[in-house]
Amino acid sequence: TSGNQNVFADRNFPPTYYPGTLDPSRASILDLQPGTELSAVDFVLAQPATFRIRGRVVDPTTGKHPQNASVSISPRQEAGATGIVVATGMASSATYNNATGTFEIRSVIPGLYWLRASISTDLNQPINLNVAGTARTAMELVESVLLGNSRSAQIPIEVGNSDVEGATLTLTPGLSIPMYVQFEGQQLSSITGLDRVRVNLRPTTPGAPAPYQALSFNAEGTTTLTNVSPGEYRVQASPPSTDMYLKEVLFDRQDVLNRPWEITNETSGALTVIFSNKGGQIEGNLVDTLSQPVRGTQVVLVPDQGRDRPELYKTASTDQNGRFIFRGLAPGGYRLYAWEVIEANSWYDRDVLAEHESRSTPVRVKESTTETVELKVIPAPK
Repeated sequence: TSGNQNVFADRNFPPTYYPGTLDPSRASILDLQPGTELSAVDFVLAQPATFRIRGRVVDPTTGKHPQNASVSISPRQEAGATGIVVATGMASSATYNNATGTFEIRSVIPGLYWLRASISTDLNQPINLNVAGTARTAMELVESVLLGNSRSAQIPIEVGNSDVEGATLTLTPGLSIPMYVQFEGQQLSSITGLDRVRVNLRPTTPGAPAPYQALSFNAEGTTTLTNVSPGEYRVQASPPSTDMYLKEVLFDRQDVLNRPWEITNETSGALTVIFSNKGGQIEGNLVDTLSQPVRGTQVVLVPDQGRDRPELYKTASTDQNGRFIFRGLAPGGYRLYAWEVIEANSWYDRDVLAEHESRSTPVRVKESTTETVELKVIPAPK
């Protein structure tokens, strides 16, 4: 106590899932049907031991302590296909002292985290015309300017049963990573729409900066990802044709398409993106319980493997005859779903898919083949 006021040091109640777990994978699902009420939905809030992370931010470019550094932590995610967060808890910001360049983050529960620092672009500095000159739209120009002078650092950190002292975050300018695009069995000169190819780096870290995008490929099929901050990413790429699919993404001959790609300050090498025009195809009819065509309804295609790759999920709407078609599919197993009523994007939820899997239609896609199916719509709950 201090005077008449009670003082609670480092008292922290992290996000808790019903009925009282810090692990989202162990949470219980509450099924609320229309017109019903749920009672006795009681939570037990856990108050685990918490610790502090202390350290400093170093900016070797200026040799001074950054004046506007932002320091934060966020849970690290597994590098597997589940996407389950290893360390629970919300992202936390630090108390930063710009006079000494030191920071402190309090009330951190034990777990695995990413520790990140960044400083924003000083808009009083001249624009880097070499970067801005590659922009083709106003949005790309803004992104180039904002990223031009930014610096950041990110390191993995583990909080165990004690405070973490002496963590150092060394700010560096964004990395430049050369990139090549290839088309399996095709000459680059035969490809039309090369300017429509886009390659994104999607951060796996919650709260990390927006994805980095390659602005354009030249006639030789090369470009450069610029101002890439250290971190862990998923690579996404869109082909120039709806009949193509993304077959491989390699960084120095290592697969970075089917697993996260960790970029550090020491990362060097080239990224190669490979498309194939041998995409599979699924076409079919959507019918109701009376085998009548269902028109104007969304059909969802969900991959059996690679469910942490959102580009493998596809949607198509049925025409007036209940027909639908999917093109440019990567080989593999899929399931088709069509709901009379469904919340948008809820099919990314594994629990939703598991609930309706018995009413889905499995299909296996091979290169350069067309599969034909008849799909029954999943009725809305009564």
